Amino acid sequence: LLVIIPGLLVGAPIGEELDDRTATYLWSRPIARWLVIAGKLAALGPIAVAVMVASWVVTAVSGLGGPPSAGSVVAMAAGTAAASLAVAGIATVVPRHAMALAIAYLLTDLAFGYLPFTVSHLAISYHTRALAGAVGDGGVASPLVGLLAIGGLWSAIAAARIRRLEL
Repeated sequence: LLVIIPGLLVGAPIGEELDDRTATYLWSRPIARWLVIAGKLAALGPIAVAVMVASWVVTAVSGLGGPPSAGSVVAMAAGTAAASLAVAGIATVVPRHAMALAIAYLLTDLAFGYLPFTVSHLAISYHTRALAGAVGDGGVASPLVGLLAIGGLWSAIAAARIRRLEL
C-alpha cells in the first residue's frame, strides 16, 4: 500500500490542480506559490499517513495475532510522510501523469530498497524498514536522517518547479 496510497491521495490532487490550471487563481493572490502546494500537502499528507498506519495495525492484528510494535508504527508513519513529499515533488514536475509516475517511482524505490548494495540507502522503503528495525543496525537516527533527506530533496524540487512554473 505504501506504493499506491501516497500517489492516490497526494499525487493525483496536486497534479490535477496544476494540470487543470485551477492553481492559477490561487497564485494570483498575494501569497507565495509554494504555500499552495504546502497547504495541499499539509491537508492530504496526514490522511495518507492515517490510512497507512491504520492498514498496518489491521494487518498486524489479523495476520500476526497482536498489535504491531510502536517502532513499526512510527516507521510506517515516517515512511508515508517521506513518500508523500516525494509524490508531491513528482506531481509538480509532471502534473498530467502524477499518480502513475508516483506509483512507478515508489515501485522502483521498493525494488531498490531490497537490493543488497549500498544503493538501497537511497530508497524510502529501506529507511522505513530500517526505522522499524527490520534491517540495519537497529539505530533510529540514520533512517530518520535518510527519510528527511529524501523528503527534503523532493520538497526542494517541488519548490523550485513551482517557482518557475508559468500558467
